[in-house]
Amino acid sequence: MSNYINQVSDSLKNHISELANNPCLFLRNPNVDFSRKRKIDFKTFIGIMMNSGGATMSKELLDFFDFNKNTPSVSAFTQQRSKVLP
Repeated sequence: MSNYINQVSDSLKNHISELANNPCLFLRNPNVDFSRKRKIDFKTFIGIMMNSGGATMSKELLDFFDFNKNTPSVSAFTQQRSKVLP
């Protein structure tokens, strides 16, 4: 069972990397969105979205960033989310 979970996890990471290689297909303004270095880049944003559960966004961010003191704010996440197409 553990091997299966690892395979699924690796597969998900590979698919997220594929999406991150061509983010312009998913952005409102491909020439500007996610062009600057941020704590939440496109690949991280997709990872957060794919791994989110039913908790508050604040809790989800803390979980994703392992309760690091430099965890991005909910506002930062919301701003990045607004750049991605539905």
